[in-house]
Amino acid sequence: MHSEALESTRYFVAGICGMGMCPLALLLHSRGCEVRGSDASIEGTAARSLRAAGVVVMDEASGLASLQGGDTLVYSTAISESHQLRKRARELGLQEFHRVDVLEAIARDYYVIAVAGTHGKTTTTGILGFVLEAAGWEPTIYVGGRILGFDTYFPPDLQNAHQVAGKPLLVVETDESDTSFLRLVPDVAVITNIDRDHLGAYNNSFEGLVRAFERFAIGCRDRGGVLIGFSDDGEVARLVDRIPLRILYGSTNADAMVSYDELANVCRVIYEGRDTLFAMERGDEKTYLDAVAACLSCSALGMDFSTALRHASRFPGMERRLQQIGEARNVAVVSDHADHPTEIAASMRALRARYKQRRIVLVLQPHRYSRVTARLEDYGRAVAEAGLLVLLPIYAAGEQVRDVDDLNRSLRTVVRQTVGSKLAESMSRDSTLKWLLAQVEPGDVVTFMGPGDVNELAWHFCGLLTGDIAVQ
Repeated sequence: MHSEALESTRYFVAGICGMGMCPLALLLHSRGCEVRGSDASIEGTAARSLRAAGVVVMDEASGLASLQGGDTLVYSTAISESHQLRKRARELGLQEFHRVDVLEAIARDYYVIAVAGTHGKTTTTGILGFVLEAAGWEPTIYVGGRILGFDTYFPPDLQNAHQVAGKPLLVVETDESDTSFLRLVPDVAVITNIDRDHLGAYNNSFEGLVRAFERFAIGCRDRGGVLIGFSDDGEVARLVDRIPLRILYGSTNADAMVSYDELANVCRVIYEGRDTLFAMERGDEKTYLDAVAACLSCSALGMDFSTALRHASRFPGMERRLQQIGEARNVAVVSDHADHPTEIAASMRALRARYKQRRIVLVLQPHRYSRVTARLEDYGRAVAEAGLLVLLPIYAAGEQVRDVDDLNRSLRTVVRQTVGSKLAESMSRDSTLKWLLAQVEPGDVVTFMGPGDVNELAWHFCGLLTGDIAVQ
């Protein structure tokens, strides 16, 4: 354990606006540390939230020039040893720590509830933190997303926070993409599912990924912890079954039986002899499952399960998780983070449940060349329910591929085989906005999907639709 990672009082965070780095910077700041950092993009929601908290956010050139003796550099897996910031840190003789070094050192002071899984981590973590806060338990919440209308992630006074086993609570969204989730040993763990993604970190082996989740589960078991898992996922059910203290949730062979009524958009939960009809203000099939996992985690901490469900029913949703960012001319504009075909398909089902008979106009920005290459044949099925589809070029996310154009063409071919004429022709970003304005009809739900920069396009289109921005 890198306990020396907390010896500093002045931190420079590389890629500070990233999903894992922004909450870490805010967490360090809440502990009284001086925190600043840099990023390639410094104008989004993350940058605004950091600045609002008093954290200095700079562009990369300014950040590099500001490094000085006494700084401690915190970086993620995306920041390699050859990165200019790390080179400069070595020149100055600064201490350098991976973000999980810092998070692991912080976690030892807390009772840790860790959420793992290929899909649903952010929403599950968000609901879990929201419910605990609503109950007055004042958890520290480390999540790679923002809860809409919520800003109580880091309690100002841990001495007055609710404690379990003599420790305050830390709710953590883990990251399996670089194996760093194995560094956390939780007291309560959630595994939402295990899917074929980020296999490059596991020697391109799904079995290697499963073994890593098994190690995560065993770490929780050896700590005497409780493991909560999704029974409908065969790999998860197998892992959880080996843990003495366990709770399975799902539609089959589960301790907490969950059934979803798509027509009414409500969920029925049978747990510990109680049959509960559970309705969320912003519910859909995948969010209900995430909410049940979160509420079972609260139950494992000693909260009444019905109380947890009651708080979860008012969960306002996560930013960029089926977030409706505007509506004008009877056209709704939605922004969603889904990147993997499984998530894309789930989001499409959720849109159908929320918006019933309205036409879904999907603007999809596929994410990562490696993911598209590995799951190429799955994208057509994932977007099959779109009424109209704009397929943007794949967002690289720092990756390289031998022939980008060929991969994009292959993806369009696969998708066209499923959706046919509903797929729009290739066009520039500016042309996409004009095309959408010409094509949308009253009642449409225009959804911009992907974790890349497609969200900027969503807000731009929303401005065009409302008349706040003129068409160029």
